[in-house]
Amino acid sequence: MPVLMVEVDRSTMAPPRVAAKFTAYRELFRVKVRDNDPARSGEEPADRTVHRWHRAYPGHTRAGYPPIALMVTDAGPTALANRQQAVADLSADCWRGQWCRVVRDYNDDGWRVWDDAVPIVATTLELELSSTHRVRGRASGTAYRRGRTAATAPS
Repeated sequence: MPVLMVEVDRSTMAPPRVAAKFTAYRELFRVKVRDNDPARSGEEPADRTVHRWHRAYPGHTRAGYPPIALMVTDAGPTALANRQQAVADLSADCWRGQWCRVVRDYNDDGWRVWDDAVPIVATTLELELSSTHRVRGRASGTAYRRGRTAATAPS
């Protein structure tokens, strides 16, 4: 993962304002510019566009947008967990992906399209900096990934 955006929340802004930053990140990631790569000179100008952030970070080859790490700090453990959940709920449109379905037999079968979703990983700054956390790794349940979860129908 050559690109990881980091958003540190010191618990001084209201959760809606923090969640709005993820919408701004997604808008930034959507911007496309002309690609001046000589190898693509034979293509039509409309086909020679690339996401602007790709030009700043050319080593990023993963499909989709770069992930954002939300690190919350400066509050108690319960307040931080509640804050992470509030920001996740308010920014769900950015990370959840678009629900698509084909209506047949009036069922809820469907799938999610992740092309315009921003992957978000949320944790606390204290856990990220602690040496025991580094030894235990991410499997300990201290970081919460938003997006690309099981394909369930939207609630």
